[in-house]
Amino acid sequence: MKKVDLHIHTISTVKDYPFNFEMDSLVKYVQSQKIDVIAITNHNVFDRKQYEQICSHLPSTLVLPGIEIDIDGGHALFLSDKEPQALYAFEAICKQIAPLVNSQDDTIPFEQIETIFKDFSDYLVIPHYDKEPKLPSDTIVKFGANIFAGEVCSVKKFVTALKNRNSLVPVLFSDFRVETLPYGAVYPNRQTYIDINDVTVNNLKLCLRDKAKVGLAPTDGHDLFQWSSSGLCLSTGLNIILGKRSSGKTYTLNRIDKHFGGKALYIRQFSLLNTKDPNSIEQFEQEDKIKQERIASEYLKPFKEIIEDICQVPTMDSDMYMLEQYMKSLVKYANEQHLNDVYSKTQMFNTPTFQSFELDELKNLIDSTERLITSKTYEKIIEDCLDKNALKILFCRLVEKYRQLYLDNLLIDDVNVALVDIKRNLQMKSSATRIPDIDLYAVLRNNRKRQRFNEVAHNLQKQRIINQRSVSHFTVSTSTRPYFNATDMKQGMQVSLVEVFNSYSNPYAFLQKLKGTAIESTDYYKYFVKVEYKILNSLGAEVSGGERTEFNFLSKVKDAMTHDILIIDEPESSFDNIFLKEEVNTLIKEMSQTMPVIVSTHNSTIGGSIKPDYILYTEKSVVDGYVVYKVYEGRPDSKLLKTPSGDSINNYIITMNSLEAGEAAYNNRKQGYDLLKN
Repeated sequence: MKKVDLHIHTISTVKDYPFNFEMDSLVKYVQSQKIDVIAITNHNVFDRKQYEQICSHLPSTLVLPGIEIDIDGGHALFLSDKEPQALYAFEAICKQIAPLVNSQDDTIPFEQIETIFKDFSDYLVIPHYDKEPKLPSDTIVKFGANIFAGEVCSVKKFVTALKNRNSLVPVLFSDFRVETLPYGAVYPNRQTYIDINDVTVNNLKLCLRDKAKVGLAPTDGHDLFQWSSSGLCLSTGLNIILGKRSSGKTYTLNRIDKHFGGKALYIRQFSLLNTKDPNSIEQFEQEDKIKQERIASEYLKPFKEIIEDICQVPTMDSDMYMLEQYMKSLVKYANEQHLNDVYSKTQMFNTPTFQSFELDELKNLIDSTERLITSKTYEKIIEDCLDKNALKILFCRLVEKYRQLYLDNLLIDDVNVALVDIKRNLQMKSSATRIPDIDLYAVLRNNRKRQRFNEVAHNLQKQRIINQRSVSHFTVSTSTRPYFNATDMKQGMQVSLVEVFNSYSNPYAFLQKLKGTAIESTDYYKYFVKVEYKILNSLGAEVSGGERTEFNFLSKVKDAMTHDILIIDEPESSFDNIFLKEEVNTLIKEMSQTMPVIVSTHNSTIGGSIKPDYILYTEKSVVDGYVVYKVYEGRPDSKLLKTPSGDSINNYIITMNSLEAGEAAYNNRKQGYDLLKN
């Protein structure tokens, strides 16, 4: 069994953040993590001189030459053997790759890579598989039998790929930029164990075709993964940490959290009760509020767009004033017919300007048709229902029509400019009144828009539930209703809205009043309808304070699906045993089916009833004036839990002491329960 890391960076390129390579850091990384095989895989470049220097500094480690290439928007590792002939050929290929990527956005088409390599069979090709930027699945297919293993980004992704029959064989590597680490930082623990003796590219290719030959720990690598340089392991399922008070449980949890570099969801002890804690109930409620605001914003988005449109429409008073002026001009023109002269009698004197064609709808049709033609995600469904050639013909005809109308609008604009200029000159030479231009259709349309806006706003203000979801026995409901008064509407504003609210029953008039306040125009839509967020218990009533804490915990745990690991420190500190057994245990077991879960506890309801996959026991001692922490580990059915160095402790005794306060106390309680029962 070899521990390998085939993805290490030693040169800062345009694809990296700037870093300075440190040889000592690489040596310390390899030695501290006890790595047998590494590969140097810089972005689109291979530096043979540096590679040979690295080999000389790591005489006991096999160092493979490699390169990470940008292909079709994704990344793939190419590894070669280190024998002189193979190295020479690989170096020649890499020299052709380097000039092709000169910026962050550059990528090389597969066909060009295929031309450069000619034959992939001499190399181990490992794409970014469940890791960004992913090599497109279509490109992976083009490699054919040359790709059989794929790099993932976490333990969680590794386990998921192992369980998926159709997945590539997963591998987990550090992707380490080798530099001097800042104080307190730790070397990455993302390596893969491969069941192999003599490491060559061909032997690696043979092993990496079989999921049974890869793992994350020296033994039981599909069920365990190594997380510390000392060799400590965790289960990919459910882990329980036991130990006396101040024995190092929280210290160990903090180390695990640090190991995962911000990708762990860590629910700390008492955080659900202590409002001063950064992970407290206040933060949870704030996060829930953000979720609900997102739901409300999505629901109200069409109405917001309507408001943005209606704000551009002239007011009724403006349109009425324009109509009134038009009617006065008509009457005056009729009464002044005797003043008509050679200038006012010309046809252009009262000719209105021409209306240009509206192109927005046509532009939307063109964009929609283009999306239907170019869609890859839903290509099969589209082609089953619509003929692609017909779509292309439609696209061409729409574009042709757009170009024609666009040119017509240019001509209309030129004509209108000339017409306005001529009419101005005629008016200057005539004493007759000219009838002003007015778009009567626009006036009618504006009036209909105002009426329709009132109808839409009134309908929006009806009470309704817009979103509802369940979290265990709780129901989260988001609903809308009309505002009851100005105070109800204030939303933190420090100005009076009483005068504004008086027009609330007339939405268009209400909008005009809002324009006279200090409220941002982008927030007008929020003042038309109240959005309420409620958490209901199983009886349909709003939750109490204690129930809210339970809800926050369950909701927070479910959010762990977006993380790589879930860590919970003594949940019994916040909840009673019934809730722990019926809700917490069930949810934790469910989460452990898809990701590693670690729970520290003193409670038998959690520690005993939950049936964990792995047990850790922490112990603190002082040696020569220094605090020393030990972590024992093993399966629940193991008689002994052991440290990586070989120390052992009786599993039964520590479990009984940690969860039951000792065998004598357990027997006394049991006898008491038996007497009570009988």
